[in-house]
Amino acid sequence: MAEDSGQERTLEPSEKKLNEAREKGNFPRSKEISTVSVFLAALLFLWLGEEYFILHILNMGKAFLRFDQFLNLNETNMPNLFFLAVQHIAMLLLPLLGLVFAAGVASELGQIGIRVLKDPFEPKWDRLNPVEGLKRIFSLKQYVEGLKSLLKICIFSIMAWTTVSKALPQMVSLPGATPMQGLQLMLDIGLRLGFRTCIVLLFFSGADYTFQRWQYYKQLRMTHQEQKEEAREQQGDPILKQRMRSIQMEIARKRMMHDVPKSDVVITNPTHYAVALRYDPENDAAPIVVAKGQNFIAFKIREIAEKSGIPIVENPPVARALYKEVKIGQAVPPALFKAVAQILASIWKLAALRGRTWTGTRRTT
Repeated sequence: MAEDSGQERTLEPSEKKLNEAREKGNFPRSKEISTVSVFLAALLFLWLGEEYFILHILNMGKAFLRFDQFLNLNETNMPNLFFLAVQHIAMLLLPLLGLVFAAGVASELGQIGIRVLKDPFEPKWDRLNPVEGLKRIFSLKQYVEGLKSLLKICIFSIMAWTTVSKALPQMVSLPGATPMQGLQLMLDIGLRLGFRTCIVLLFFSGADYTFQRWQYYKQLRMTHQEQKEEAREQQGDPILKQRMRSIQMEIARKRMMHDVPKSDVVITNPTHYAVALRYDPENDAAPIVVAKGQNFIAFKIREIAEKSGIPIVENPPVARALYKEVKIGQAVPPALFKAVAQILASIWKLAALRGRTWTGTRRTT
């Protein structure tokens, strides 16, 4: 709908839209961070376990360079030779692979955390659409990826050339070095180049993650129409809500008007406000507001009170205070006890002068 109307996506994505994208496995993530994490883990292993790595290579070389194992190859010792090779390779590579795997998992968890996908195996048929494929190929993201790859090739080539050039005097002496010295020199050169490469990759990963987050939030931006539709889904149709609210207010108003004849006094402003109070000393700790209203509602409360013979007392300050501070069904607050008590006392006194007994809702002639 947003595309058909031609609206621009200028609004930031809502929390609901972000959650829906995450449930589908759509997260802002950088492959560069995973790459540099794995690369750095491998470098640290080779640097900290340099002696372990070199000794295992030498031991493996010694084991395979023994002539008697190759001169007497047969069906009996072939499996032994195979398992020997597997054992040496496993001892050499398993610690490295374990550390690299842990680094890769940690980098992914650091970017997206632990998430439960809503439809993890749902096929994405739009990837088979050639038009969408062309859009992805010629998108800004692909241009950035191409430029980034070209820049990395140039930088890494220069770094490799400078590192090897500086190490040439040492490499010239390799023919006269022992296997241990030769492996150590080659490993040192590789580590030197690797750490320099890692520094560059760290820069690229930071820039790439920033770009991926910007691209992610840009793709999830919303139009004004989408925002309205989402608000309607979450909060309901405003027109329907207004109608329901009107119906509820009407029901509450009718119930309130039905309680006016049960009140003991109506305090007015005299025309703008009207508050009906009920007080039964045997059951109520304080007078209770049974109805209140402004303007037309106040007029209806006074009208019902007159028809029902309920006393109407004009006291603007008390009427305004009761209307603003006390909800229907609540008791009069202590701050208004004295003023309300004086009004009730005057009603009871007037009733006594007329030969009536007036004790709250229990009144007799």
